[in-house]
Amino acid sequence: MPTTLTTIGTSAFSGCSQLRFAVVPGSVLSIGSSSFTNCSKLRYVLVTNSDCTIGTNAFANSPKMILYCDVDSLATVYAIDHKIPYTASDAENISHTGILDRTASNYFADANSINTNGHINFTIDCTIPESEWSSISGRNIVIKVPVNTELEESSIKINGELSTDFNYNENNGTVTIPLTKSVTNIKYSVKVISDGDILSYALFTYRESGKNKQEVIGVINEDLDTFTIYSTDLTSTKIITVEGAAPANSDVSIYADNMLVATAKSNKSGTYSKMVVLPGEENEEHVYIIKSECETESGDVFTASCMVTFRPEAPSLTGFKFYIDSDESKMVDLYSYATQGISPAITHTGSKHPYKFVITYTNPEAIDSVYVTSTRSNIKKSIPAVYDKNTGEFVAVGHFDEENKLYVPGALGVEYNLKHEKPLVGDNIAWDVLKENISPELINGAVVNSTATEKGSYGTIDLSGVSADLADVLIDYSVGVYDEFGPGGFGDLLDLAGVAEKVFAYTIPGVDNKKYHAVLDMRDPGAITMVVADAADVADTAVKLWISANEANDVLLDYDIYELSGTLSNFSTVAGVLSKAYGIHDDYDKLCDEIMQSSTISDKQGALAKAEELKSDQMAFMLITTMLPLLVAGGPMTAPALVFSAMLGVMTAASDVFWQLRVTEIKGKPYKIKWHIDPSGYVYDAITNERLQGVTATAYCVEYDESEDFWDNMPSANVYGTLWNSLEYNQSNPLITDAEGRYAWDVPEGWWRVKYEKAGYETVWSHWMPVPPVQTEVNIGMMPTKKPDKYITYNNSIKTVTVTSNVAYSNANVFIAAYQGGKLLTLKSQPKNIAIGETPVVFSDFDSTGADTVKVMVWESASNIKPLFNTCVVNLK
Repeated sequence: MPTTLTTIGTSAFSGCSQLRFAVVPGSVLSIGSSSFTNCSKLRYVLVTNSDCTIGTNAFANSPKMILYCDVDSLATVYAIDHKIPYTASDAENISHTGILDRTASNYFADANSINTNGHINFTIDCTIPESEWSSISGRNIVIKVPVNTELEESSIKINGELSTDFNYNENNGTVTIPLTKSVTNIKYSVKVISDGDILSYALFTYRESGKNKQEVIGVINEDLDTFTIYSTDLTSTKIITVEGAAPANSDVSIYADNMLVATAKSNKSGTYSKMVVLPGEENEEHVYIIKSECETESGDVFTASCMVTFRPEAPSLTGFKFYIDSDESKMVDLYSYATQGISPAITHTGSKHPYKFVITYTNPEAIDSVYVTSTRSNIKKSIPAVYDKNTGEFVAVGHFDEENKLYVPGALGVEYNLKHEKPLVGDNIAWDVLKENISPELINGAVVNSTATEKGSYGTIDLSGVSADLADVLIDYSVGVYDEFGPGGFGDLLDLAGVAEKVFAYTIPGVDNKKYHAVLDMRDPGAITMVVADAADVADTAVKLWISANEANDVLLDYDIYELSGTLSNFSTVAGVLSKAYGIHDDYDKLCDEIMQSSTISDKQGALAKAEELKSDQMAFMLITTMLPLLVAGGPMTAPALVFSAMLGVMTAASDVFWQLRVTEIKGKPYKIKWHIDPSGYVYDAITNERLQGVTATAYCVEYDESEDFWDNMPSANVYGTLWNSLEYNQSNPLITDAEGRYAWDVPEGWWRVKYEKAGYETVWSHWMPVPPVQTEVNIGMMPTKKPDKYITYNNSIKTVTVTSNVAYSNANVFIAAYQGGKLLTLKSQPKNIAIGETPVVFSDFDSTGADTVKVMVWESASNIKPLFNTCVVNLK
């Protein structure tokens, strides 16, 4: 489509049955109604303009279509509203029109709390520049409530205050909140009522110059764990950890290659973890299928599986440390916490300092590169690590998103690329080993009829006896020295590459420093032709392989060879094993997602075309790696060996094109951290108002018992409750406050209170609090046991300043001021004679409504402004 295009009209591509993908230029401002309806083969549509609007039924009856769009775009909002599958990208240099201050506007969900209390907490920050605020009207924030949740209306807070000024439309699941301030913070909670991803968005809507406008503040797309399994992809030890999410307090059986190896029980937070010993020889490389199984009280059975490769020389993670703000004194040992099943709570400190991670592995010499990753809303960001030979550590320093300083990391991971040997054309092929990765159904059910020739062989492979899906399917093949050097020969075929569609050519290295040409001819949808030739001497070494899929009556099958390749993949893991061994990208759909999500690829259309080419290569790779081991039962022949090793070279060459897109090929463990934008609270010195680090905060509870009057009976102040067993919820209790005095938990439903202890201070308890709603501003002042000679305190509930002094002052002046966001709201003063001891000063007419901070000052006199005491600052929030 031309870059001058601004509109795609109604029904423009309706009924285009062969359309596979569409890249909509950034110049397009609107996509009309029914524009891509009834496009049966449409795979993906890329919308590059974040402000592009989409009409009604634009993609109706296009069942395979996925919408690719910027994460904070109107196209994403359209996809969520219309339940269209989409993949969000996070491309650089995405331009947004409008007035939002995007450096100070954000939408964030703490999905990690879901297993603890069944609720998810959301935070919206919306900032409109003062220069724009007065020129617009009808200002609102519109929130899409996730469809599998219930809104807790009593949890909605605007700038820290509970709000009733909103409209909840249950029919379309949106909440509309009027904006009264240019800087607004909104918090709310939902209760999860069913499985499914958390899909939500926040819009800023307004009127400007007589027109209705809307801008996307943020989009949330978070996976919810139901029944899952996780283990390392690659291990050098037979002892591994198998873990995942499961219904709370359920029994989980763990199998390795269908052998029961362990049982586990999930905890109250809905997770399980078990050390498992893999069966088999100690030094024998093997790929295990690990499966977990769980039966619920209602009789439902859940299963999940993953693959684990045992390789004695493989790297194993031995350490993963996180230095908050790159401060050596603020280290969180993520690896140690993970072995205990604990998700640490860390306060997000913004972008003032880069993150620092230190990672250690066994066998580091096998690793090519290491990354620390953050995955949020299904978008992965990464920080590369540098290997320090002196310490044997991989060190990663930086931000996950240099452009968005408000970015809150999601699930952290540490991932790596292995070093791989490059396959060479003419390498010896271990046919017997490859045949071990073909299922008995295929080996025993396939009938090979072969006729030898002077230069190779030809014949058929009858797949009828393998499965019902392959009934009446014959594979015709021929393999041997390619002797057609005249017109239409190899030279002409090589010239077609890059000109004719579905003809691909590669130059790949061979043994003894030789170079080879390889050409794949995929023009016939029911056949594959591959020719390999010595680049220096085609006449002596050109080899041709031809594979065609037919029915028994020699009529071409209705489905093409792509479909046959997919069916055969159920009976052979050869291609998968080789893909892992040589670092080959073997998942076309995932590769397309990586292209769309990449912030470094500007020519996405060109990249998609390359991905389509790689998919063709993969289909040929799948067939060749399955068919040739069946043909060479009696021992290797030169022709198949040359074709086979050339196909490996082709695949690694094709995968190298996309190497920069892949963070890693070995997926690391997800390290769940509970990030807190506004923590549960902080502790401060009640006299100096300074934040207190090193306070021991201990949570006590009366857990919810489902009785009808539970919430009507707040425990009395002399009831201490039960010490909370936080390990059942993958957390720590007690906590030690950080440098900002902060502490935070995510707790189940019930009544809660906190005990605070620190040497040199009087122990204090919070009041009892119900959860839900979320309790995020429990800020506690602690009184030092040794008080200074003079100080001032302020009690906001009775509007009383208390001046405590060992010196008497005549005609002193007591000032009190209220602030909101740093702006002065109210200022009062009162002359007072200060006596030795305590002197109360009452400001009965002092109005602190809407204030977040109150400051109290005592000056020598009205005429001589000399401070007699340190200023007392009281945080009301």
